[in-house]
Amino acid sequence: MGTSNPATVYKYTRETGWEAMIPAIRSGNISLESPHPYPNNYDNIWEIYYPNAAMIRVHFAYIRTESSYDYVYVRSSDGTIVNIYSGQYENVWSNWISGNIIFIQLISDYSITYEGFSIDKLEWTSSSLSITQEFAVLSLVEYNGHLYAGTMSSSNPGEGKGRVYRYDGVNVKGEHVWTIVGDNMDNQVSSLVVFKGKLYAGTAWGSGKLYRYDGENNWTVVIDYPDWDGIRSAYMWNDFLYLGDIAYDKIGRYDGITFEPLVHLGGSCIYDFEIYRDNLYAAAYRGRLYRSADGNLWSLVVGPQDFHMWEIETFQGYLYMGMDSGQIQRFNGDVNEVIWTAPDSVISMVVYENLLYFGTGGKLATLEEQLVRGGFISMMEPMFKQFLIF
Repeated sequence: MGTSNPATVYKYTRETGWEAMIPAIRSGNISLESPHPYPNNYDNIWEIYYPNAAMIRVHFAYIRTESSYDYVYVRSSDGTIVNIYSGQYENVWSNWISGNIIFIQLISDYSITYEGFSIDKLEWTSSSLSITQEFAVLSLVEYNGHLYAGTMSSSNPGEGKGRVYRYDGVNVKGEHVWTIVGDNMDNQVSSLVVFKGKLYAGTAWGSGKLYRYDGENNWTVVIDYPDWDGIRSAYMWNDFLYLGDIAYDKIGRYDGITFEPLVHLGGSCIYDFEIYRDNLYAAAYRGRLYRSADGNLWSLVVGPQDFHMWEIETFQGYLYMGMDSGQIQRFNGDVNEVIWTAPDSVISMVVYENLLYFGTGGKLATLEEQLVRGGFISMMEPMFKQFLIF
């Protein structure tokens, strides 16, 4: 299990461009190495301590162990495992850990040894009110004048903790402050949505759970549907909240009191909903696009394809579709066509000031050398505008 850059929310203004809304990250050089080679039947733990850190992570110049038999573990101060490495790695950062102590453990079996590891850098931040400890930001929504973010803490979707953060502006030190208002919300907070004046959070995995936010750190489970694995998507239409399952092409709706499962269409995830020409559309696994005129009856209008359809957005008379292959397709109500291919998966889209913005990511392990800050942001005018990297 490796890691990417820290989870980050970016803010855009025409005056300043894209700004990372996280506390200042500081760095320094350190030197910590295992024996080269390490012995058989070895089990050793190293402690790294930085007194002024509220969050901390380390950089491995390399990790070289016998794959699937010898392991390097990164642990937090309470012993929780945050990274597991086995095999060959170069130039890799650990996940962020809350606190000022990080433990590194190397365990080997009875035969075959390699060079072990070398740690050469340390990064830390003095503010713990940060979103950078998370693996990914999965959802964003504005509610009552604040920005809220739903996150996942682990690269393994079935592990980790789901959390909701509220952005509380900039403190006296000039640092962006993210306050946790929801913790231990299953394994991930996949969707945030405002419905009938209330903030709701859909989570995964285990069952289809929807939480209602009741202020401060209080959340109430209003749906716990055991036939679903989690809620991946949520969309308000015609006084209902439409919900999509994270593991299958299942769609249901919630009226504020009762949850009604509607259809099981096969497939393996409802990623997104969108209104187009008075119909509700659902984007799904294997590039499937479903359509409904009333929310009850659904039909397949596109697909299956070779790629997954992660995001859909209405823009200038078309329904645009973002694919995990990087394709951007558009649909006119009858047929779909590929109009461009981005260098990475298209994972989000939004219309702002007559431009269609789309964000990419999700295949960063294969494109690491080409990326800056772990992602792209791009925009399209009636056809295209230049590709921007942030």
